Amino acid sequence: MVSGVLVKALRQEILACEEGLSLGSEPQLLQRFNVGRSTLRQAVRVLEVEQLLRVRRGANGGYFTCRPDEGTVARAAALYLRLRGANLGHQRTVGRVLSAEVHRMAAESTDQAAREEMRRVLEPLKAARGASGLREFVARAETYRKAVARLAGNPFLELFFGITYLFGKEVPQIPVFTDRPDRIAQWEDIQWRLNEAVLNAEPEVGSALAVYRADLMATWLDGETDDAALDLGAAPSAARSRATPLAKSSPMLSGTLAKILREEILEHQPGWNLGSEAQLLRRFNVGRSTLRQAARVLEVEQLLRVRRGANGGYFTRRPNESAVAQVAALYLSLRNTTARHQLAAGRMLNMELHRLAAASNDQAARDEVRAMLEPLREASPEVRTRDFIARTEIYKKAMTRLADNPLLELFVGITQLFGGLVTHAPVFGDHPDRVERWENIQWRLNEAVLNGEPQVAAALTAHRYNLMTAWLESETSDDRLDFSLMATAGRASAA
Repeated sequence: MVSGVLVKALRQEILACEEGLSLGSEPQLLQRFNVGRSTLRQAVRVLEVEQLLRVRRGANGGYFTCRPDEGTVARAAALYLRLRGANLGHQRTVGRVLSAEVHRMAAESTDQAAREEMRRVLEPLKAARGASGLREFVARAETYRKAVARLAGNPFLELFFGITYLFGKEVPQIPVFTDRPDRIAQWEDIQWRLNEAVLNAEPEVGSALAVYRADLMATWLDGETDDAALDLGAAPSAARSRATPLAKSSPMLSGTLAKILREEILEHQPGWNLGSEAQLLRRFNVGRSTLRQAARVLEVEQLLRVRRGANGGYFTRRPNESAVAQVAALYLSLRNTTARHQLAAGRMLNMELHRLAAASNDQAARDEVRAMLEPLREASPEVRTRDFIARTEIYKKAMTRLADNPLLELFVGITQLFGGLVTHAPVFGDHPDRVERWENIQWRLNEAVLNGEPQVAAALTAHRYNLMTAWLESETSDDRLDFSLMATAGRASAA
């Protein structure tokens, strides 16, 4: 059995189990799957990166199931975006549409218990408006963000909102609020008007205020800096990394060590050897367990690869989009995320993606996209049906190339990958008429983008998602649209 096959088998088994369940020891798994130690360990490393498996050493050790958490998933995604060269301009564009949609959905929520919980969480903060300093203001803003995202009730948007926020903390900060209590007061006044709109179930007001707030931030940013600074990516700072103290006089926590190593890793190209385990233990004056815990965090973030043996050591690496999206999609699936959540998030993200693509001023990229798409136009209906999935992937790559926003590209990729983890109704199977209709809309959409018509492109994208929703509802029950991966895993386990 090759490691990829073993990964798939173990992943399916893990998803059907509760968190913390022992799958057995290494010898037991070697015997059970009839594989070599290297094959098993390669598979285990993949599942550790996906945060589905934890290895415990010692007498009571073994291979235990675990679950990815939002914080780790969001940090890994923010790091990937940082290394992709995403900038404040990209974040600002995506944050604007995300905030508007999250506040609209929160205001529309019928979950009265969640609304009361949000009211309870925010009430103590109301009296603190404008009080204390910048640190307290940032903490209040983070509490607001989490509360409204929970009420919106869409795990996709909650995760993407969190990634966008964390990415903003990674890039070089522009002092918008530093020594500006007037701005803090104005921001918090809008925030409380937003909260009231959400709690009073006024979705249009909530969405409009979110857009107004985002535009106000854009005005402040434009006033504090120039376009070049807004386009400054989140490249790692060598000065900041070198200035990090390596405290050797007192015990170092694994989290502190992970932070120091992370900044050092970002200063080097992939494949750089940071040293052997023995060398790193001496250098940082830490115990083996502390180093290994820190290394595990960095392996999950796909920044570190540990090689054993004579030529082993701790080697730098870089996350790639497919791996980051895979972990995020698995996390969402284990949150009982449903097809309805996916459709709602996908609709909003793809509307913005196609709007940006149509609004692009990059003529070279537009010509490149035209060349990519032209060969697909001449295909016969039979070929269109046969190659439908492959053609759809080409369309997506073409549009993301032209939209040129790494955050949107990643988020769209996660929503599409999530769809591959659950069992959808056969929307296009045995329905060549639907394939043909879908492709007709796709070509109208392509033309709107290539002709520079952003509003038309956004409207056609919304129409396409509405059509997909109608087809899904005609093929299945409401319960099937509310399925999650956990139900799928349970069926597979019982098979």
